[in-house]
Amino acid sequence: MIPIENNDIAMILKDLSVGYASKKVVSPILEEINLKLPYGQLICFMGPNGVGKSTLLRTISGIQKPLSGQIVIDGREVNQITPEAMAKSISLVLTDQINAGNLTAREVIALGRYPYVSWNINFSKKDLKAIEKAIKLTETTSFIDRKTYELSDGQLQKVMIARALAQDTPIIILDEPTAHLDLNNRVAVINLLKKLAENTGKAILMATHELDLALQTADRLWLAGFNAPIISGIPEDLVLNGAIDKVFQLKGYDLRTGQLEKRSLGKKVNLSGQGHEYLWTKNALERNGFEIDSAAEHTVSFSLENDEITWQIEGEGIAITNTLEELVIHLNKLLKY
Repeated sequence: MIPIENNDIAMILKDLSVGYASKKVVSPILEEINLKLPYGQLICFMGPNGVGKSTLLRTISGIQKPLSGQIVIDGREVNQITPEAMAKSISLVLTDQINAGNLTAREVIALGRYPYVSWNINFSKKDLKAIEKAIKLTETTSFIDRKTYELSDGQLQKVMIARALAQDTPIIILDEPTAHLDLNNRVAVINLLKKLAENTGKAILMATHELDLALQTADRLWLAGFNAPIISGIPEDLVLNGAIDKVFQLKGYDLRTGQLEKRSLGKKVNLSGQGHEYLWTKNALERNGFEIDSAAEHTVSFSLENDEITWQIEGEGIAITNTLEELVIHLNKLLKY
């Protein structure tokens, strides 16, 4: 494997141990952490609930002290960096529900400039330029002057990402930014973060449970399991070497295809065709327990005319159906299931 050059690294974690300590008891949660956070990449930090993802994010953000080890940012250990300098190095987006009161989206984004302005908040031309750039990059222009309580969850999350961009730090850390979002907005937020990492060169680290989206989008994964060091690698390597299966102990999920495992009920049909119509027909058949077999007695094909799809079943004669639901019902009757 070709190593990442040190000048491409935003943060280095050396022999880091994180957890909680009192006068009498030290309770480590994650130990022996040795990781690098590269510039220009989206890193998805994953693991089971309770494994310590949020604890590590709070620690490397400077909110919580490490139990031992080093956190190095731009050649300096975190304990040697002032809070003011940390605010110019790392911006943080937490998983908590956002309550910005009566502020507009623009005003929330402008809060990202707090490390650079005086107490009376006189924005310089540089500040205003950074705010406008963040608005443009996150595509929040259409609702920028609306009150935050008027925004959807997806729009609010974009606003918080824009605030982090306006802060103009080399590192952005997000704790489950898609936790309260529907599927459409989850996809939109992760795609946005991927694009921002590529276009801005920032190091973006996000904790997430979105395994399917992370496998398709992340440049690199950090995998945390119980009583084991965190594993780092590109998604495909971690699938092939069994690391993801080991950490998540997935049941009913086929890592070869990235889909739920299909159940076979011994029903076999041949399927001919191509394109997305073929893929969705195959999905419907396999979801209903059919196995696709080129040697099967009955063949399913389809045709498209005037944007209307019909399916044909060839075997003992030809049957035609107008929906996949009808196709499955007819095949079950034909094969006596």
